[in-house]
Amino acid sequence: MEDALARVDKWPKVLIIRLHLVTAMDATGMNALQSVVERMRKKGGTVILSGIHQQPLQMLRKAGFIDIIGRENFSANFDDSLARAKHILNTQTQPAHNQKS
Repeated sequence: MEDALARVDKWPKVLIIRLHLVTAMDATGMNALQSVVERMRKKGGTVILSGIHQQPLQMLRKAGFIDIIGRENFSANFDDSLARAKHILNTQTQPAHNQKS
């Protein structure tokens, strides 16, 4: 993941990370995820985690990572993640006087 992002010329406004195949996460995986989230935030982007299983979720919860990403950026499935991404992008592109909270 880090290598792929290192080659990106223009960072996306939203990055969906599909975790439905990740049934367990260790400290190395969490550190890599944290690094990606930090880099996205510095570039003004948002990370959405899709389909996270119980063990990785508990690990992120214990580390306080859920508050960093934001509960609203955890989705049960990819369709929900796409809907969240569209909401973020629509909110960012609307003029300030038309934005909804």
